[in-house]
Amino acid sequence: MEDAVEKKMSPFKHMLNTGLILGVVSILFTVVTYLTGDIYKQNNWENWVSLLVSFVLVYYFTVKYRKEECENYLSYGQAFKFGWISMMISAAISLVFIMILQNVIEPDFMSKMMDVQREAMAEKGMSDAQIEAAIAFGKKFQSPAIVIIVGLVWSMIISLVISLITAIFAKRNRPVFE
Repeated sequence: MEDAVEKKMSPFKHMLNTGLILGVVSILFTVVTYLTGDIYKQNNWENWVSLLVSFVLVYYFTVKYRKEECENYLSYGQAFKFGWISMMISAAISLVFIMILQNVIEPDFMSKMMDVQREAMAEKGMSDAQIEAAIAFGKKFQSPAIVIIVGLVWSMIISLVISLITAIFAKRNRPVFE
């Protein structure tokens, strides 16, 4: 006779699934901006859309986890942890894709990006000497190790902020007196 009690998935499996979904969404967003050529532009609206999508998805999956696995109760700390770990899994997936994009799919990605930066600096009226100094400084940060480190630090900060904010809205404490 089978037990009627449903076996619940571990919290980490939920975080892993959420991180995988967020990572795939991030990769799709990157692919679209790459295929349209917008990846080389500094379009702030695309960054804001990506940030908004991250907020919405982290909130959605945290609430879904709360409802399905936590009897509709989740503390602020649990909600924060769920969002942050999910986003860090997503960040790792996205960074792997970025490395593949920059080193395999588009090996001259960084030089194209520097060309875009050079044009932007020239439009701002910087002298050739200033532009070359800025480009030389920027080249110091193009190694894969530096890109990964900066990407991880930036992802940790963004994930922290998104998780802190979404946890405010996704939490639901158990009533003190039941």
